[in-house]
Amino acid sequence: MTDHNSSFHDMPLIFSYSRAQAISDGVLVSLSLAPRFGFKVPVAITSAGHGSAIAWDERDPKAAEVAALREAAVLQSALHAAKALTRRQNAGEQVERPDRIDFTVECLANDGTGRLVEVAFYMLIGPGDSAEPVGTIMLPNED
Repeated sequence: MTDHNSSFHDMPLIFSYSRAQAISDGVLVSLSLAPRFGFKVPVAITSAGHGSAIAWDERDPKAAEVAALREAAVLQSALHAAKALTRRQNAGEQVERPDRIDFTVECLANDGTGRLVEVAFYMLIGPGDSAEPVGTIMLPNED
């Protein structure tokens, strides 16, 4: 979408990095289970977020199964937070960032200790490569 009234209209594009490129490069990881949890938009998570709460030691013979369970936990937590935000909005509550969902996930640390860790995330709903709505899950220090 081009804004021809912008003072930047005639400026050359210096750099562009698409969501598709970020997924291809591994900067973002597509969450294929998202539709099963009711998400109507594609959802991806940053590689750092994926490493924090979804990835599992690949030497474990059940690594793929464990990673799928961890992905489900992240999506379930995001979905509950999104539903809570929607309920608050439908009740007439003003929310500062209707495009942002903050949530936490409790998961086993991926360090063999068996301890539980709580990982904070947020999800933004915004435009994708073709201005379609997409969700991106990030750690608090990412943007």
